[in-house]
Amino acid sequence: MQLANVDTLIGHIHVARWLERCSTFLRDLASVEAESPFEPVRMMYRGLDVQTYPDRTTTHWHAFKVWLPTGGMQNVSLEFRIYDRPLKEASNQWPIEVIYRSAPLWTVPFGELWHETLRTLTTLADEPVPAEDILTRVSRVDIAIDTDELQFEEKDRDRLVTRAKHQSQYIDTYAWDDEETESVDENEETLDQAMYHQGDRFTGFTFVKGKILCRIYNKWWEIARSASYKQDKRFFAELWQKAGWDLTKDVWRIEFQLRREALHEFQVLESNLRFAKLSIPEVLANAPSLLTYLMQDWISLRTPTGSANRAKWPMDPAWQKLVDTIQMSYGVSERHPLEPQLNPYQLAKVIKGYLTAFAVAVGESSSQGLMAKLPRLLARYLEIAPQDLEHTLDAEITRKALLQGVQTLEEVACS
Repeated sequence: MQLANVDTLIGHIHVARWLERCSTFLRDLASVEAESPFEPVRMMYRGLDVQTYPDRTTTHWHAFKVWLPTGGMQNVSLEFRIYDRPLKEASNQWPIEVIYRSAPLWTVPFGELWHETLRTLTTLADEPVPAEDILTRVSRVDIAIDTDELQFEEKDRDRLVTRAKHQSQYIDTYAWDDEETESVDENEETLDQAMYHQGDRFTGFTFVKGKILCRIYNKWWEIARSASYKQDKRFFAELWQKAGWDLTKDVWRIEFQLRREALHEFQVLESNLRFAKLSIPEVLANAPSLLTYLMQDWISLRTPTGSANRAKWPMDPAWQKLVDTIQMSYGVSERHPLEPQLNPYQLAKVIKGYLTAFAVAVGESSSQGLMAKLPRLLARYLEIAPQDLEHTLDAEITRKALLQGVQTLEEVACS
């Protein structure tokens, strides 16, 4: 079985006269940023659930999130950045950036995400914005297919045939970051490769050529072994389970990342248009054909024969089946309610470590004694009155829930 979808998309938007139309919002956003330059602030703004994003805000780029409900305790966000200065006429830069990450893309139909994108743009403007005044393009797109029908081994490297003419030595890591990188020579033919292990366990391959990256990796292992309690991706297991998958089997992901330079190289089927010329919704709609091409012509898994020319080996039947059924398995048709994307298992391990260290620090030799005295001890070392501890913790819980986009059970019941 398989599921395919766009996993990340970074797009840019041009709104005619954006500085004039968004002047009030830019002024209000800058005011909030000045009052809280390092901590995010969540607020209702003209009916939008907005949160400032200090980590991605720079001198003239102002970052913020807009939270959207999923029907569960965990909301998802669209991420924006808006430029506060006029652009030079010769500049190829567009003034508004939008990022769709894996959680919203895999749990909310893209039509709804796009509707919310347009609603955000028009709501933040001081005057109506007609559709013809909004232009969009894609700067980066990651397309992925998850399957439990292919189980890769390290020796399968020799069965993976690519279009590269030259190969470089192995590299240890390759960062899949969210920032746009400097352009490279369009004639670059170097292919970087890496194979990854967790201890003695083989976990996947990476291939890099110019502005195209491909990773084939054990997604189930990545999720299960994640040591971070933030940005937990266990929701993928829920999606696989709903699709009827056997979760005792490993799930492997084949994932491609294409930067804008690469999108110039690919043409839409039965059209003269290049992907770089398409709008954001058009790229999403045509992604299955792009994924089909990449898995047939850019890289493919072959069945060895007596031929020394690996390109003449036939396509592996399981790989061919993935390619043939991409269209049927692509996209999200309905919302999937999300649980809080904080990993309670990892948090429990962290709490255990801190609690036992705290016991030693305060001279408490038993867990029973520690737990009995914990409220009083916390108040002492937080330097607050014991009667204020509950209020202090409640306020911090509320703050963190807001900033993580998590609703309480009471809020979900009322929504």
